[in-house]
Amino acid sequence: ITKIGKNTMALLDQIDIKILQALQNNAKVNMKELSAELNISKTPVYERVKRLEEEGYIRNYVALVDNKKVGLLQCFAGGAQR
Repeated sequence: ITKIGKNTMALLDQIDIKILQALQNNAKVNMKELSAELNISKTPVYERVKRLEEEGYIRNYVALVDNKKVGLLQCFAGGAQR
């Protein structure tokens, strides 16, 4: 366990890292699929995900929108492009 300011945060192990990688790849994955992928039961996976959220390793779950499909401009240093 590492002490950071007033909060204590557990160090990440390989399972935590695999959970983060899986969620980064697909944040909509359910606990059943995730536990099968990691070869551990659902309850420990759920508890780890909750801990990762509470400790701030997972800040949010977001949708990545395809800007071209919704007609949004992409801004670059040299100007806007579609």
